[in-house]
Amino acid sequence: MLALRMLCASPPRWHARSTDHFVGFYFGGRLNRSNLATLIDALPRAGTCELMCHPGKKCAEATYGHWGYRWSEELSALTDPAISELLRQKSIQLIPYRALA
Repeated sequence: MLALRMLCASPPRWHARSTDHFVGFYFGGRLNRSNLATLIDALPRAGTCELMCHPGKKCAEATYGHWGYRWSEELSALTDPAISELLRQKSIQLIPYRALA
């Protein structure tokens, strides 16, 4: 975790678009509705923030099935109306990558 923080804090060598914050690493593979709500409640109050997640559908033939990653739970959490309402209540705006400065 320390190495990831140091890498994210280092000055960029090229002029790539990036967010001010990065979250979701801690809940990797288990970002269900409860964990996503917890993460949203703890978001920084200012700036842009990237959420690391890998939503998908369960597939028995998946190459990475042995990871135990819960892709479908992440997909359900990200599309849950309660999460949409939480974002609205907190005035959190979702933006595409192209909107970054």
